[in-house]
Amino acid sequence: MLTFIAGRVSSNIRVLEGALTRVVAFSSLTDRPMTSELAEEVLRDVFLEGEAVIITITLIQQAVSARFNISMQELIGHGRSQLVSYPRHVAMYLCRELTDSSLPKIGREFGGRDHTTVMYATSKIVRLIGERRDVYNLVQDLTARIGRWTDAGEPVGGASQPSPMLQLAEQAGVSGELLAPRRTP
Repeated sequence: MLTFIAGRVSSNIRVLEGALTRVVAFSSLTDRPMTSELAEEVLRDVFLEGEAVIITITLIQQAVSARFNISMQELIGHGRSQLVSYPRHVAMYLCRELTDSSLPKIGREFGGRDHTTVMYATSKIVRLIGERRDVYNLVQDLTARIGRWTDAGEPVGGASQPSPMLQLAEQAGVSGELLAPRRTP
């Protein structure tokens, strides 16, 4: 399994670490053994063959804004409500995992935030991925969407279809619903 993942990642250690984390988390959530076959299924939409999509912070921001139905201005703005801070944290996590950008650069692209804010957001989403299947599914879906988008912000290949990751999650009995964070009364 490690050889399969390492063979697909050529230059970015964060992408390698993120891929391994996804396989381990999915294996844990579904009680399936970690094998090369599982890694290939889980990472199918991460390692798209034949498509050279350059993932940028702006591309991630566009995908997250579209997914949560908030404006780019709200995403990078200074609002602190959970309706915008949660999507912002998810976007910061994805920027950290899918790009080579430094923490300060990610912070600057999110309204001039400090690098420690990006660190906090990343650690929070990592924790939630391990605790909640809906957050895991959300990150997988967004990763797949980002992989299908061009820098112009439009889906590659037309209409968006359910990702292989979501189909696999549904087959494994994991909820395919991608919900915003639970609200407690």
